[in-house]
Amino acid sequence: MSSDFRIWRVAAANLSSWLATVRALPNKAGGTSNSAAGNLLYRPDTYPQGLQYVTSDDGTTPNFLNLPGETQVATVLADPAKTTKPQLFNILARGEVQTSDLASGTLDAGSRTQLYDGAGQLRVVTNAQAGTVNNVDVFQLAGGKKAVRQYTEVHPSYFGLSASNTDTQNATAMSLLADFSLSKADGSISNLQRGGVSLKLPPGVYYYGDSSTIKGNVSIKGTHPRGAVLYHTGTGKALTFNSTITGPFTAGSYYTAAVSLEDLTIMSPSGQGLFFGSVIQPQIALTRVEMFKISSGYAIDTGDAVYFMLVDNCFLHNIDKGVHQSAYCDLFVLKDCKIGSSNGVMAYLQGPTARLIRNNFEACSDGVAAVQVAIGAVATGYIKIHENRFGQESNAANWLAPIAPFDIAVLTTTATKQVAGLSIRGNDHLCTIDNAITYDTDGTTVIGANHRKTAPVLLNVGLATSYIGGNSMLNYPSTDYITTGAATVVRDNMSMPDGLMVDRLSGVSVLMRGLTTESVASARRRTRVVPSTTASFSGGVFGCYNSAAVDNYPVVDWANYQLPQTLARLGGYVEDVVYTSGMPMWMDTPGSIVTMAINGAAYPVGTPVYIDTSGKPTFTPPSLSRRIGFSQTPVSPATVRLEFAANLCAAAIPTSGTYTAGMVVDAITPITSGSGINQYTVTGWTRLTTGSTHVLGTDWQENRTRPDSEFTDLQTRVATLEGSGAATNPYIYGELAQALTAGVWPVYASNEQSGQTNMPRIAAANGADTSRQAIGVVVAPAGGQVANDIVKVYLPGAELTTTIDATSQVLNAPLYASAGTGLLTFSNASVAGVPRVMARLVSGGGADTTATIRVTLEAPRWSAMPTTGQFYQNDFVEAASSTILGSAGGRYMLRGWDRLTTGSAHVLGTDWTPVYVLIDPPPVKLSGTTSGTVGTTTTVAHGLGATPSRVQITSKGAGTVYFTAVDATNVTVAGTAASLGFDLYVS
Repeated sequence: MSSDFRIWRVAAANLSSWLATVRALPNKAGGTSNSAAGNLLYRPDTYPQGLQYVTSDDGTTPNFLNLPGETQVATVLADPAKTTKPQLFNILARGEVQTSDLASGTLDAGSRTQLYDGAGQLRVVTNAQAGTVNNVDVFQLAGGKKAVRQYTEVHPSYFGLSASNTDTQNATAMSLLADFSLSKADGSISNLQRGGVSLKLPPGVYYYGDSSTIKGNVSIKGTHPRGAVLYHTGTGKALTFNSTITGPFTAGSYYTAAVSLEDLTIMSPSGQGLFFGSVIQPQIALTRVEMFKISSGYAIDTGDAVYFMLVDNCFLHNIDKGVHQSAYCDLFVLKDCKIGSSNGVMAYLQGPTARLIRNNFEACSDGVAAVQVAIGAVATGYIKIHENRFGQESNAANWLAPIAPFDIAVLTTTATKQVAGLSIRGNDHLCTIDNAITYDTDGTTVIGANHRKTAPVLLNVGLATSYIGGNSMLNYPSTDYITTGAATVVRDNMSMPDGLMVDRLSGVSVLMRGLTTESVASARRRTRVVPSTTASFSGGVFGCYNSAAVDNYPVVDWANYQLPQTLARLGGYVEDVVYTSGMPMWMDTPGSIVTMAINGAAYPVGTPVYIDTSGKPTFTPPSLSRRIGFSQTPVSPATVRLEFAANLCAAAIPTSGTYTAGMVVDAITPITSGSGINQYTVTGWTRLTTGSTHVLGTDWQENRTRPDSEFTDLQTRVATLEGSGAATNPYIYGELAQALTAGVWPVYASNEQSGQTNMPRIAAANGADTSRQAIGVVVAPAGGQVANDIVKVYLPGAELTTTIDATSQVLNAPLYASAGTGLLTFSNASVAGVPRVMARLVSGGGADTTATIRVTLEAPRWSAMPTTGQFYQNDFVEAASSTILGSAGGRYMLRGWDRLTTGSAHVLGTDWTPVYVLIDPPPVKLSGTTSGTVGTTTTVAHGLGATPSRVQITSKGAGTVYFTAVDATNVTVAGTAASLGFDLYVS
């Protein structure tokens, strides 16, 4: 006998005493072992549940799967109250249904349909729908209506569903299930749902053909996992819930039904999978549902309006396609599922929100991707794809079919070109290391295959507030985690600057790297730029700023050593150069730390990095370049910190290219020239003109430095004394503004700015103004001096032994500046009317040409008051010749002219005043009084020490005073009147 039943033999005359007997005496109720008559039967999964009493028995072993054929049974209710006619209540209004309502038939099957009788829920149907038997499950109502009991959970036999049935019989049973689950809407509350059923399937394979749509609330579950198999033999959908309408959103009926499938295995080898039609549903849950051999379409498909769908811990294998979330299927959740061996896409997401969590996707043969996000009419797109595994396995059902090139694809649709809130995190992506087909020993039968993927993620839309990070990938042919096939679409629809955040830009295709932002802090300082053109080579290149901008991003050209201006406008290092018109890219700016492959070899730490002739980094600078940083690691590729030198650099003075005045080019290796005091180092060149000519001294000026041993402080112009004791040869250092041939040169302080040092800039004094402005003399050696040389300038008082023109001269003979060149000469050549004695002969000057001279720098001598030239107040111009003026005793001589104003005007009395010197001394004035006796002489001592040559007497009274005698001591005078006062002048 079946262990599901317990058999009791009882002799009780009535139910109550009989129940008491079986409770008191278990297993002792009487009866014989070969007779079932009188036994009380109970089986928990029979419907209706309860006790059954065997009234007769044929004496054989009972067949409990078909009791009516073996025995006659009577149903016994444990609760006698259920045998009475129930009082019915409307479950909607919670109001009592009156007997008059039942009698008049106002309680019809299309309105108030949910009743309650204290034992459970009842549904009002027509007599035809319910059958003719009235028992505990069916109550006759008025008006041709019956109330059918709705059980919380029913056995499949309730609908005639059995694993032993034909598929046609089971299809009919499924239709009864669909009808039983159908809810009728109350006329006044249009969207409220009632009714439903829970079907619990014992183990078995239930074959069935195409069936009706299951509407309303329904739960179908197996008693345990992998027990009940729903085997669909038709070509349509295995099960359809709520409607057959796919969309649009407003096309379906507005039901709010709940569907739950649990612990089921569903197969449809000639047909399709599950379809949830375009109706509004508050909750759909698939738990531990396995689906195999789904011939066509999606294993799980939704219409436009299917809300809050959960697919949990399900297994989909050997299917055509996986799961489809339609446009209005909101908050779709696919978690902890395994989907494998699919001909097409495994998860196709078109709804506004979705969560894919901890699933395994493998062996997908779709032409695009295993998971595809293609947002439809509702373009919110808050899609979360987290912690999934995307395997490397090939499709065992079709080894030769390549697997999908991408694991996840975010695609454009006609409705939207942008997805917001996309999150792809914590996923594991696996790929085979090669493409290979494995054959059986016969050489033709394929028993295995490897197919490589392209990349984990294909992104063909713009994004907003999205994040992709924390994922892992293994054995993919490219290091790009994200790539694109529609770079322009991505660019035009990406919310900037932070539409997409990633952990590392290195995992993003260079086609769209400039559109993403790195979320992890790094030692790179970057800005977005737009390249003006594609680079003519691969790899990193240096960009220089253009004058244009695109979408508020700077445009950059490529650094070119033949175009110095590009090096001068250097902006940064563009690591990935793949040009798409208007596509932003990241440019590393100074301060950024970048890893670069340079020269294919390792160099010591601190090695300077330059720009080569192709605009790329190099340790070996070309003829013209710019230093961009220093290596920080002694390996290849090297880590480089970008630090742009202030100036361009070159091995020699530039000879080509266009430059702007003021540009400086540093010498890559400083160039040392000269010796001794005139040894110097050329550190670079300064541009003097704007243009493309390259003449030293005209277009370029050398930048020089001097050895510290010669000049300890070039900022201080201090005269340095030569020798010991008294300062016999005072001199200072000066910088030549021009070349000098061998000889002795008077020099003046030029107003030209010093080229190399802060020393005086000096030039040869060979003109009127320069001659009178001379500050000293320079002795140029036999080889001469070149411009910018540092020389000693001997000051007044210095005595020099040097070579002078071979003319015999007397001591103290003057030397002048030559009118033509400025060289010192004994010839008194007028220099624009301003002969000036620069030095005088101390010794020598005979037939030999060696002489000792003393620097005097005497005042210039003019033959007349100057009438040209610039002069300063208090300047003195000495007269070239001495002219005696006046008469004896009052003679004087013109010495020169003193300057009263600063300027170039020359008016006597305004700008100049003459300076005179007396030749005769002035007369001596003596005073006295004559004798009181007329004619008597008086003697006056004059004190000259010699007999005066001139005597003049002036009387102060009414008479005449006259002298009578004069000698070397006295003047003797007398008067025509007594006691006359007088003034006496003698000289």
